[in-house]
Amino acid sequence: KVIAMRSRKGVIPISNEEVQTHPRLNTKYLTKKTFDILTASKISKSRFAKAVLGLNTGQPIMERMKEWHQLNTPGRRNFIRMKLFLEEISAAIENDDDYDVFLLVRRVKYRLHFHGISQPFFGQYVLGVDTRRTYNLLLSTKKW
Repeated sequence: KVIAMRSRKGVIPISNEEVQTHPRLNTKYLTKKTFDILTASKISKSRFAKAVLGLNTGQPIMERMKEWHQLNTPGRRNFIRMKLFLEEISAAIENDDDYDVFLLVRRVKYRLHFHGISQPFFGQYVLGVDTRRTYNLLLSTKKW
């Protein structure tokens, strides 16, 4: 759900000043932690790279990782975004108990109907899942 939210909101803008004043990051740890979350969530590196980092592919940053001091400004910017992504994941996990899933699904269905958007279209372009999975999510809602 963080990837879907990030896709809607777009890439977090980070100024050159923020990059220059940002404390040193452990790029190896960030890469491993991010890769673990992507693997566990079955999220492709390319989807992550596009939604979170604003890149066309996730291969270079995930597989040709450099130490913080070896990175140029755009490279550091990507790792800052990766860190912010991990913080968003942590916040989402901490707040999971606050979700009323049934209310959320009801609101989503209402909004889709109100705006004339089909559930399969919503599933494919917003959630990134196929039609069957979309119907399962919206019709077979389970308690969080």
